[in-house]
Amino acid sequence: MALALTACGGSPNGEARSGSAHLVIDSPKAGQVLSVRSVGVSVHVEGADQYRLHYYVDGNDRGESDTSITVTNMSPGNHHVEVEGLHADGSAYSPPLRAAADFIIQ
Repeated sequence: MALALTACGGSPNGEARSGSAHLVIDSPKAGQVLSVRSVGVSVHVEGADQYRLHYYVDGNDRGESDTSITVTNMSPGNHHVEVEGLHADGSAYSPPLRAAADFIIQ
């Protein structure tokens, strides 16, 4: 999938905005407490026609995907998800367009 976003700084509240481009982590929400071991990470992008999304969970590269991934076998505790919007050619924006959210698994 290819999409085009303009540059924007990172955001710890699950959203990143740049001009009309808006990247939102829909799930998990920042501060959410979950009781599951498989977590669906879903995002949506508004105001952009072409872009690529790259996922990181607890600092581990989970690769590129469309608007969702599922992470299995997660341990109890605090976790961090970050999604980066990239140019359609895979290059990063400067400053990076990144949205992040911290969540907890019981």
